[in-house]
Amino acid sequence: AFASTEVAERLLEAGVEPSAEFALDLPIEYREYNVGSSMLWHRDPVLSDPPQLELVYTITNSSDSVTAWVPGYLELGRGEMRALWTAPNSAFIVRAGGLLHMVRAITL
Repeated sequence: AFASTEVAERLLEAGVEPSAEFALDLPIEYREYNVGSSMLWHRDPVLSDPPQLELVYTITNSSDSVTAWVPGYLELGRGEMRALWTAPNSAFIVRAGGLLHMVRAITL
């Protein structure tokens, strides 16, 4: 479904390079977050050249957790972060080695 023409067109509209290729040999990761779960600040490791794009797809979400991001540690130290609650059936793209990002702990 994510390799459809419609998804490819939306990625182009979002500014993804037309030369981007799907890496079918990279594993799919599945994460489930429960109360108390979080993910600390990190950058995704670069596994390809050019750095891979990672699609984060939210299937369901009834929690109070948010995903936050900053360009780098300087902005993090200044508190200049952006955050969003990931709605069910939504997606966002992260470029490996790019923005620092995290998932805030779930409390309910």
